[in-house]
Amino acid sequence: YNNGIFTVKALPVSVSLRANGGVYDGTAKSAEVISAISTVQGYDADKVRAELTDVLTFSYTGVTMGGVAYNSDTAPADAGSYMASVVGVSSNFTLLTTPSVSFTIGKKTIAEGEIKIASQVYDGGKNLIPEISDTDDYTVTVGEYTVAGTHGVMLTLKDANNTQWQGTTQNFCIVDFVVTPANNSVTLPLSIEGWTYGSAANAPSFAVKYESAYTFRYYDANGNLLNGVPANAGTYSVTVSVAGAADWNALPESERVPFTIAKYALNTPKLVIVSEGEGKNDTFTGGELRVRVTGYDHLLMSINYAGNSVVNGNEVTLIALNAGGYGVTFSLADADNYSWIAA
Repeated sequence: YNNGIFTVKALPVSVSLRANGGVYDGTAKSAEVISAISTVQGYDADKVRAELTDVLTFSYTGVTMGGVAYNSDTAPADAGSYMASVVGVSSNFTLLTTPSVSFTIGKKTIAEGEIKIASQVYDGGKNLIPEISDTDDYTVTVGEYTVAGTHGVMLTLKDANNTQWQGTTQNFCIVDFVVTPANNSVTLPLSIEGWTYGSAANAPSFAVKYESAYTFRYYDANGNLLNGVPANAGTYSVTVSVAGAADWNALPESERVPFTIAKYALNTPKLVIVSEGEGKNDTFTGGELRVRVTGYDHLLMSINYAGNSVVNGNEVTLIALNAGGYGVTFSLADADNYSWIAA
């Protein structure tokens, strides 16, 4: 009986590799065996490929997107262009070639157009803070946002070597932050005090949160728009509208507020009748009897007397001869704007 040696030779194989670089996500991108072909009959291709996956060692070389050379037996994670080469295998295999594969890890692309910042409303000059925060990919730089308008908020990439914006090659982008005009509001409702004809007109009282130019409109009793503040006695109404500005919206015409311009009340002229003593003028004497009128204003009144009279401006004297009643009537020259004080 002779002792012998049972020799198992290494399997000669040709290996094909694949490396799916894909897009940067922070994880390493390693090469993998996709096929192992041998000229030896009877080998189990699936088992061989599975074992090769475990026993092959690789060298990775290349350049990152940041321009840094890479040479390591550890698979790269950063974006860049690389070559994976087999540098070792177990004793079960003999490699017929030295396989290698090139691959690229692309930068992660961030679509800045999909980043939205909620709009806010102007708040009387208060600095408004956009509702956006730093992420794993970028930092946020905010400014002063105190007025209405479209403002820019800067987003800066934390790692420009591995990430990029979709719409720019810069390491930052600008995202819109809109501050909309505020709706103005009334703080003092419209009101107005009436006045008497001939007196100075009273101005309406009114106030709003955000001061702007007011426009007051006056209407007569029939609702007709007047050209300015009314002067004649009567019943009227007033409205107000408020202009808008860059930071707030206009207020439309308000409801009508009524007011009255009262007639100017005059005292009725009086007849000076003397019943006793000197100047007695209420009893027939055979001569002229004269009665003086007080409180007469020839600009505002007229007189109608059945007998003779002497009128000199505001000085009026009535004349009578015979016993009897003499009617005298005083009339207002402008009854629309004047009235008599009730007796």
